[in-house]
Amino acid sequence: MISSRILLQHIKGKELDNYLKKGWYRMGQTIFTTQFLSFESKLYTALWLRLHLKDYKMRKSLRKIVKKVENNFRVIIQPATFGLDKEILFEKYKKEFKGNFNSSVSGYMLDHQTQNIYNTLECLVYDDNKLIAFSYFDIGATATASILGVYDPDYKAFSLGIYTMLKEVNWAVENGYEWYYPGYFVPGYERFDYKCRVGAMEYYDYTTKKWGGVDTLDHNSLLTEKLKKKLFEIHNEISEHLNNGYLVFYRYYDVWYQQNWKNKIYDHPLLLLYVINRNGYIVEYDFKAKKYRLSRIITFNLNFTINPFIIKDQKVVELLSPLMCEEVIFESASAKEMLNEILLLHLMEKSQ
Repeated sequence: MISSRILLQHIKGKELDNYLKKGWYRMGQTIFTTQFLSFESKLYTALWLRLHLKDYKMRKSLRKIVKKVENNFRVIIQPATFGLDKEILFEKYKKEFKGNFNSSVSGYMLDHQTQNIYNTLECLVYDDNKLIAFSYFDIGATATASILGVYDPDYKAFSLGIYTMLKEVNWAVENGYEWYYPGYFVPGYERFDYKCRVGAMEYYDYTTKKWGGVDTLDHNSLLTEKLKKKLFEIHNEISEHLNNGYLVFYRYYDVWYQQNWKNKIYDHPLLLLYVINRNGYIVEYDFKAKKYRLSRIITFNLNFTINPFIIKDQKVVELLSPLMCEEVIFESASAKEMLNEILLLHLMEKSQ
């Protein structure tokens, strides 16, 4: 599954470790994973990160940040708490940054529940008695995971966002933990690049199920690029034969939006849509199964908008409502076989 979310009743340290090493991460009182993200109408690959803490050495520039903060402010690490001071700072923080934020700290961390199923600590930074930064990080058996960091924009000069991460790493090292997971970063979208400043990060490769060094990352290996390539193998060829074919950005691929559907869901953000004799057909590429899939959709409505940002130099349509599958017609690992099946379907439908 490209994207998934699991509602948990409880979670032990070893369970958290196992989820983290497979590219999963906390969301409120659930745990989730995704391989794709959309920002500002553009599609990106999400790469989950981790830092190996054995023999970790902080660079000189990072040690300077730590020294500057700790020479000027009071820092506390303790079990997580939630209160008005954090909510006020969170509201101030949100105003300085673009993006979608949860309405509150308690909403982000607890899904507005009263109990926290995770073992969570907090890092607090005070200027006298004024809270100027805080972060939350979860504790597993051998791993820790950074969940949320917030700071007062008036104190930007102190790099408090990086500092709280460094303090979390130091705590993990001092307490004998092996791994530190700071969430995802997004190649090509600079907002999350700061996470890689902390140390020699590794990233999780969804297709190989292995971790590799971020410094060895090949842009062509990103899942978005692989998906485009697989779909273009068919779309560029079939465009010579069919006029009613579309490359589709499908924002409803996130499975938790569709978890109650009885029909098959489409869980990839890029699809091919073909209109043949007023019937709608979808071609998707399934990375897990390593094959193409052709299906007919139940209801078809050409209610879409043109999205000029998803893929450069390609006309991409964005559907404005979810798709539902009537039946899977054909599956194959071969682009050529799938191409021939679509053309055959076109001829059969045309003859009717």
